[in-house]
Amino acid sequence: YDFTLNAYVLDNPALKVFVPGLDKIDSVSLQSHFSNISGWTATIDAPTIDMGANRLRNLKLQAGTANNAIVVNATLGQLANGKEFRIDNTTLNASIANNNIDFVLNNKDRAGRDKYNISGLLKQPTLDRYEFSIKPDSLLLNYDAWSVSGTNKVVITPNGVNASDLVLSRAGQQLSLNSLSGASNAPLDINFSNFRLATLTGFIQSDSNFVNGTMNGKLTFADIIKEPVFTGDLTVDDFSFKGDTVGTLH
Repeated sequence: YDFTLNAYVLDNPALKVFVPGLDKIDSVSLQSHFSNISGWTATIDAPTIDMGANRLRNLKLQAGTANNAIVVNATLGQLANGKEFRIDNTTLNASIANNNIDFVLNNKDRAGRDKYNISGLLKQPTLDRYEFSIKPDSLLLNYDAWSVSGTNKVVITPNGVNASDLVLSRAGQQLSLNSLSGASNAPLDINFSNFRLATLTGFIQSDSNFVNGTMNGKLTFADIIKEPVFTGDLTVDDFSFKGDTVGTLH
């Protein structure tokens, strides 16, 4: 077989009848080619989609077969909801082969400077078992390079989630995830030590000080898959919201 499939979605009043809330859509295109000799390729372009307060700009997804793998490259200019949620200049590059997904997720600010970067590996060694790990040499959080333990792993099965040695650290800050035993449904401890909230909240806000503060303490989750419950003791010092200091939260 050898065929091409192309499709286009254009902005018109009839489309808005079938998609309630759609305010604007620029020409969305799908271009693809399939061959039993050379494999397949597909490209989706979505320059502009507005639905109420939700805005999407310059989404491009390219996928295809190469070197016995499926290669995916996606770029996103902007995804926003009102003024509170905004992600700019994000790319995802992945290679899928032999039940493994090797990926790099990168986010830049509006000036083109690297803000977040994470490389990881998602594996499916057996049916209903997934293993996720972060590569230790490339983690960037809110512009800063973080260290990751080289033996980190999170295992997901129908019975539960088990994490081992997933420790992120930088300059006195630390976030760690560890299950209390090797059992698939063992309780999971999440520990925070001098952890700045802006380290994570900066991903969805161009202003890294939208929510900030220093978190210390521990959360323990049990039975995450079936009936999740948690206990914990957390303190956030110098908590601030939109630049205004609230104080200490317990």
